[in-house]
Amino acid sequence: MNAPLPDVPEVRVVGLPQLTQGFDLVERLDLPMHLKVHGPLEPIAGERLAALAEEVSLRGRGGAGFPFARKLRAVAEAAIRRGVRPVVVVNGSEGEPACRKDTVLLNRAPHLILDGALLAAEALGARTLVVAVTRNSTEISVRAALAERGLSDRRGQPLRARVVRTPERMVSGEASAVIRAVGGGRRCRRGGGSGRRSPAWAGLRRCCRTRRRSRSSRWPPGSARTGTRTPVWTASPARCC
Repeated sequence: MNAPLPDVPEVRVVGLPQLTQGFDLVERLDLPMHLKVHGPLEPIAGERLAALAEEVSLRGRGGAGFPFARKLRAVAEAAIRRGVRPVVVVNGSEGEPACRKDTVLLNRAPHLILDGALLAAEALGARTLVVAVTRNSTEISVRAALAERGLSDRRGQPLRARVVRTPERMVSGEASAVIRAVGGGRRCRRGGGSGRRSPAWAGLRRCCRTRRRSRSSRWPPGSARTGTRTPVWTASPARCC
């Protein structure tokens, strides 16, 4: 019988390390070590960040190769059109049995992920940051990293940050399933169909657990609580690098 895969398997590097830089020095890069290895990151204006992403052809690695710049602009335009602030969601949920890429980064280099999330939040004018995770070790690491930066979900902070736990199963890392979990709904993906929209356009709202069936609804089964759909920027740690 095969032994279970550890949460954080051994990492081997071929060539010069980039995301894994510093792994040979410490088991986990806390904030002081992160700054020593990677240096501080200056804020970048939204359009400049989008232009920079286009220059380097930054795309998602979830399979579709969706351009980061297009997603960034879509969320910004939706936020302006609706008169709300967007929410930045880091999708660190991994339900695939043998997948540990996000888990490795969030456990060993959490501040590298937070750098990108905070860069996006600053560029978009977001006031809420959510990190979705599936495993205990990842949750502990991310919570510690947020604390090291003085980030929390307390009211009155310029940026409220929190961790959301998602179940460890195949569809829990799918974008719409993560958005539902963040919004307080059931941890399942939306149904497909030609009318389905990306979370960047569809947005986020809180859903209660009461089920209903409606062909006219663009959202999964569930009645919505009072609230405004908020444009959402989502990214998987390993897929946008």
